[in-house]
Amino acid sequence: MLIVAGQASWTPVRRSFETAGQAGPEAAFPITASALIGIALLLSALAAWRSLSKGNYPIIWAAAAAVIAPMMAIILEMVWNPSDVIGEYPWALHGAVLAAFMVFWAERFAKADGPDDRLRMSFFVLSALASISFALVMIFSSAALTLALAVTVVVAAALDRKFNLWPMSIFINVGVVTLGYRLVADPGLGWAMDAPVIKVIVAYGGVLAAFIGCLWLLRGKDRASVQIMLDSAAWSVGGVLVSLLVFRAIDAATGVDGDASHWSMGIYAAIWFTLALAQVQRLQITSQSWMSQVRMVLGAIFAVIGLCALALALTLFSPLFSGQYMKVVGPPLFNTLGVAYLLPALVLVVGWMRIQTISALLRLGMQGLSGVLITLWAFAIVRHFWQGAAGMPLYKGMSQPELYSYTIALLLIGSALFYQSMARHSAVMRKVGLFVIGAAVAKVFFIDISGLEGLTRVFSLLVLGLSLAGLAWLNKWAQVQVPQTDVK
Repeated sequence: MLIVAGQASWTPVRRSFETAGQAGPEAAFPITASALIGIALLLSALAAWRSLSKGNYPIIWAAAAAVIAPMMAIILEMVWNPSDVIGEYPWALHGAVLAAFMVFWAERFAKADGPDDRLRMSFFVLSALASISFALVMIFSSAALTLALAVTVVVAAALDRKFNLWPMSIFINVGVVTLGYRLVADPGLGWAMDAPVIKVIVAYGGVLAAFIGCLWLLRGKDRASVQIMLDSAAWSVGGVLVSLLVFRAIDAATGVDGDASHWSMGIYAAIWFTLALAQVQRLQITSQSWMSQVRMVLGAIFAVIGLCALALALTLFSPLFSGQYMKVVGPPLFNTLGVAYLLPALVLVVGWMRIQTISALLRLGMQGLSGVLITLWAFAIVRHFWQGAAGMPLYKGMSQPELYSYTIALLLIGSALFYQSMARHSAVMRKVGLFVIGAAVAKVFFIDISGLEGLTRVFSLLVLGLSLAGLAWLNKWAQVQVPQTDVK
C-alpha cells in the first residue's frame, strides 16, 4: 500500500516536470529536479554535520552524507532522465555541483581527522569522483567519455598514493569494470570495428596507459587485489588493441569487408581468449566468494565465444576447406594465416606462461590447443608457399615438393622439442619431440617414398631403418645422460 501510494504521489510531480520542459523556449526553467537535488544536498550536509559533532556512529553518518546526494541524482537519471527535459549540459552541471560539494566536505573532514585517519575523508573523495564521472557521462562522446573515465581512475590511484586512502581501491575496481564494459560492450567492439582509427587508438590506448599509470602509482603499496585487477585489465586491453589494429590494417590493405573471413574469426578468437584469461587471472583475488563464481562464469562464456570463432576459422572460413570465402592475403609466411591461427595461439601461450595460478587441467588444454594451432599454421603457410592463395583448398591435392616440405618441417619441430627437453630436463617434451620425429619418419615411409622407384626406393628404405635405429638409441641416451624432472 505504501509503495503504491508513493508511486501515485510521485507520478504527478514527474508529469509536471516533463510538461514544463515541453512548454516552449519562453517558459520558465523547470526546477523540480534541481529542487530535489538541493534537498538531497541539504540532507547530506546535515548528515556530515552530525558526523562532525562527535556524536554516535560518526563513520556511518559520514558514509550517509557522501551517498545521499549522488544517490538522488542517480535515481532521477534512472526514473526521470532529466537531460531530455532541461538539456545535457545543465544536467551535467548538477553533477559538477555535487562534486564541488563533496570536495568541500572532504577538506572539512581532512582537517577534523588529521593525517592519521583518512577514512571519513575518503568517503567524500569517492563521492566527488563518482559525481565527476556522472557529469562526464552526460556531455562526452564515446571515445572522450572512455578517456575521461580512465583519467578519474588514475586520479583515484594518485590520491591513494598521496594520502593512503585504501577505499580508493573500490573506485579503481569499479572503474576497471566500467571501462572494460565500455571497451567490449557499449560502445564496444562493434564501434571499434568501424570508428575512425585515431578514435580507437585514443580510447583503447588511453585506457591502457591509464591502467599502466595506476600500476606505477600503486607500486610498493599493499593493494594486491586492485593490482591484480589493473594488471589483468592492462594485458587484456593491450591484446584487444593490437587485435583491433591488425584487423583495421588488413581491412585497409585489402579494401574489402573482412567480417566473414578466416582472419577476422582468428582475431575474434584472440580477443575473447584475452578477455577470458583476464577473468582467470582475477580468480587470484578471492578463491571462495560469489565474485569468484561470477568471474568463472564470465571466463567460461568468453572462452566459449572464442572457441566458436576459432571453430569457424578452422572449418567454414578456412582457406584449406573452402575457396568461396576470402583467400589468403599477403606474401608467403607474413600473411593472414598468421592472424587466423598464430595470433590466438600466441594469446594462449602468453596466458599459460604468465598466469601461474591456472589449474593443471586448464593449462594442459591451453598448451594442447596452442600446439595444434601452431602446427596448423605451419602446415598452412607451407601449402600457401607452394600452391598460392588459389590452390589452398585440400581437395586440389599436393605436389611432391610440398610433401617433402612437410617432412622437413616435422623434423625441425621434433628436433627443436627434443633439444628443449634436454635443456629443461622434461621427459614429456622429449617424448613429444620423439613422437614428432617418428611421425616425420612414418610419413616418409608411407607417403613420400611412394613416388620413388628402383634402387632409390631401396636406398631410402635403408636410410629409414637406420633412422629408426638411431632414434631409439637417441631416446635411450637422453634418458641416461639427462635427468628428467617432470612427471613421465
